[in-house]
Amino acid sequence: MKKRLLLWIRAIRASFFSASIIPVIVGISTADHLGFRNKWLSAAALLGVLLLHASSNLANDYFDDLNGSDRDNPVISPFSGGSRVIQDGLLTGRQMGIAALLCLAGGCTIGLVLALMRGWPVLLIGFLGVMAGYLYSAPPVWLASKG
Repeated sequence: MKKRLLLWIRAIRASFFSASIIPVIVGISTADHLGFRNKWLSAAALLGVLLLHASSNLANDYFDDLNGSDRDNPVISPFSGGSRVIQDGLLTGRQMGIAALLCLAGGCTIGLVLALMRGWPVLLIGFLGVMAGYLYSAPPVWLASKG
């Protein structure tokens, strides 16, 4: 069980979550400073963003495996070459794709609930974030491969 959990933590590349956590904490702190304190909405926003970040990382590995860029990458580092769980035979591309979709569904569900509670700007910001994550990793745009 512990090995499986550690495998999925590696697959979602949780070590990079600070790139999502810090802006959410800044937003929560700003809202708190302005008098909009709600620990449940804050926790939901953080969980939703983490699910979307995980989805983007999983999708990136999935699509990079499809196009061969991770497989053919001669310079593997924490910043290049993905999590390597597909290339190392620890998870299949199908498992990564399904996990990406599940994380996306969870993050979008939380985002929709927050949008219903706080208005359309939440929906717009979420939509732009989801599209950026998708277009970074997936065809036909594949922004990650553009340099």
